[in-house]
Amino acid sequence: MLRRNFIRQMAVGGIIIANGQIFARNFNPFANDVEFRFSVASDGHYGQPDTDYEEYFETIVKKINYYHALFPSEFVVFNGDIIHDEPQFLTPAHKALSKVKLPLYATKGNHDKVTPEVWENTWGFPQNHDFTIGERSVLLGTTSDVEGTYLCPDMDWFSARLDEYKSAREIYIFLHITPNDWTDHGVSCPEFHDLLKKYPNVTAAFNGHDHHEDGIKTEGKVPFMFDGHFGGSWGTEYRGFRVVEKLKNGTMRTYLMNPDDQYQVKEM
Repeated sequence: MLRRNFIRQMAVGGIIIANGQIFARNFNPFANDVEFRFSVASDGHYGQPDTDYEEYFETIVKKINYYHALFPSEFVVFNGDIIHDEPQFLTPAHKALSKVKLPLYATKGNHDKVTPEVWENTWGFPQNHDFTIGERSVLLGTTSDVEGTYLCPDMDWFSARLDEYKSAREIYIFLHITPNDWTDHGVSCPEFHDLLKKYPNVTAAFNGHDHHEDGIKTEGKVPFMFDGHFGGSWGTEYRGFRVVEKLKNGTMRTYLMNPDDQYQVKEM
């Protein structure tokens, strides 16, 4: 019943990415064509005044768990601005997100104004963090500091990690602030893009921060994907999360889920 209801409530449309090219295609979400799947959401802003932040966190966890029960995923990343400025909010925000029923990772955003020590003690991993799943590697980098300064990614750290994983099948990168001035709140980081061009196994990058952005921009052959927001007081009309699927035929499919409107896919 859950699966039948789910498919009735979904629009059939998504984005297929192959060799840096993006094109739309109808798809059957229940087809057995996925070999690797994960989700990403950003900008919860736990503690922001005059917002229903506790409800936003409860909703995103509930809906990611619901989706995971139907379509098992490898992990979820909460891509920055977990809290809204005040350090005391990090513990309850972490507690709320820890109710997801799959491996959980996070990046530090400009509103996550905590020290590196507090961040690591809370999450169990540092601000710049990497992990592997089989032949795939995931790099999570901070783009801010305790004062909330907008920063480019740490070039030394990324250079070392990209070189370490140069033989990986795929590399996925998560950064809260986009390293390009193509959005209202991005930061121009040409050296970072030059670095990525040296590693053809960089498959995709993911950004939050710009709450109104839920599309895909490309630099070279690397797609940079945005996911709107799941909390906070501004941004896209819906609060949702992005799903990314690597298909058995080698292409990548991605779509946005809107947990406030019966799980509608935002067709792009």
